[in-house]
Amino acid sequence: MEIIEKLEIIDNTSEGLGVAKLKNVTIFVKNTLINDIVDVYVVEKKKNFWIAKVKNFKKYSEFRNNSFDEKLSEVYPFINLNYDKEIQIKKNIIINNFRKNAKITLNDIDILKSERFFNYRNKIELKIDDDFELCYCIENGENKVKIENCPVTNENINEFLPFLKNKLKEYKIKAYDFNTDCGNLKNISIRCNSSSEIILTLVVKAYNKKIEDLVKNLSNYKNLIAGYVSINNKKNSVLISNDIKEIFIKKEFKDNIGKYVFKISPKSFFQVNSYQTENLYNVASDFLGKNKNLTLLDLYCGIGTTTIYFSENFKKVIGVEVVKDSIKDAKQNAKLNSIENVEFVYGKSEEKIEQILKQNNIDIVSVDPPRKGLDKKIIESISKSKIKKIVYISCNSATLARDIKLFQDIGFTIEKIKAVDMFSKTPH
Repeated sequence: MEIIEKLEIIDNTSEGLGVAKLKNVTIFVKNTLINDIVDVYVVEKKKNFWIAKVKNFKKYSEFRNNSFDEKLSEVYPFINLNYDKEIQIKKNIIINNFRKNAKITLNDIDILKSERFFNYRNKIELKIDDDFELCYCIENGENKVKIENCPVTNENINEFLPFLKNKLKEYKIKAYDFNTDCGNLKNISIRCNSSSEIILTLVVKAYNKKIEDLVKNLSNYKNLIAGYVSINNKKNSVLISNDIKEIFIKKEFKDNIGKYVFKISPKSFFQVNSYQTENLYNVASDFLGKNKNLTLLDLYCGIGTTTIYFSENFKKVIGVEVVKDSIKDAKQNAKLNSIENVEFVYGKSEEKIEQILKQNNIDIVSVDPPRKGLDKKIIESISKSKIKKIVYISCNSATLARDIKLFQDIGFTIEKIKAVDMFSKTPH
């Protein structure tokens, strides 16, 4: 095993890995921060880079605070990093992605910092190990990190975890092993709202009486208002499948963004940062502007959060979403908020866009796609349309920059860019 001594970490990647240089070789080092000096052992050599792990720290970075167990940095790479330095690294990641993928040089980018960078997450995804301990899954599921209290997750979820752990031990629900296809419990999804109410979804390989009894027993926890079981019998660890059983429900699960209230189903997407989402939507709403005589097409609309949030500035907003439960929620959310100038279309955005553009006079489009970015069919459809303005909400600046290059190729130009820190203590 090759040992390299006194290696200086000069940067961090968008995955949170430390970056070092040795002659002409780039070395990525796990669980390190910019300006750390470390002895490392090389675990893998690729043609253009090496991967290494820390043997020991020679000198800690001045940007470290080391307030949290180093194990947590495997889940949240910036958990021990000074927040201002975290913001600077994120700026550089965005600027580099725009330079490489969009051929655009940005001297700087404005980032709206989060005032709360701990206990901001309203949702957590966990596994269990062979001892029924709650864990995070890392390295594509190969390793597990035990967790008792998550520093970036809502305090009400953290308070629920010991109760959940004890029940899992009591019922001895075995963890699913992807390699052997044995065991049953694949995933635990917990979501919390601004009223401290919690919903729980267990993803299992097979539904049985023991699983049902466990969830029913969990209903004794005062803040747990609904429990679900999702059955996924395929040899994978899909978080929540379409086959969902409602085990108990005390009341509907709802949460707020600004003045609007939203019903949320177990499978539906909802922004995980309870404190920054309204700020994000305000930025997007400002970019869209007031267009009382125009119709907005809102692609990847989820449960209608953006569609409804933007509706007061448009004559009409049409939301498109591929998840059936989300469309159902979206229609209920429009009624819940007494919004009448919205319409929701079920289906893939790339398959519905041309028909919608033919049937409606649309000048402006908003999009909020998953990390993989936009389907090329959407950009092709926009290139043939009369659309003059696009507002793009992105959670991945690499695919955003790639798509911006494609939009530039069909004649669009960038007017405004702003970043909102939604995932503090991570490189995202």
